Amino acid sequence: MFVSPENEEITVAGNSPALHLGFNNFPMDNFGVQKAELKAIAKQPSIPEFNVPYFQNDINRTKDWLGATLKNLETLAEQSASGSHKMDGVIVLSVKSKSKLAMSVIKDGGVIVGVEGERN
Repeated sequence: MFVSPENEEITVAGNSPALHLGFNNFPMDNFGVQKAELKAIAKQPSIPEFNVPYFQNDINRTKDWLGATLKNLETLAEQSASGSHKMDGVIVLSVKSKSKLAMSVIKDGGVIVGVEGERN
């Protein structure tokens, strides 16, 4: 979920799940060719159109549960970032401080793969 990939603005959007997983935007003008005379002759990359089904479907895939915001573990990136061995479970995007879950071991960024001995 980039701000405007069609205009080569690839800063992660404020509502992107990547931010909930801990990604932080960084300045996009402090790398690559910096000198004006070199920029004039540098090859410009062609940025392909994003064709990832995850981004094309309904973006609001979150559910609230006992004061936590959850979403299904759906992509290899989420699986890798969460350290999960399988593509199952839900990612805990946030836990409200005064919720029933606030005093539990469930924390932001965690993955729930089962409840009360039953796996997802």
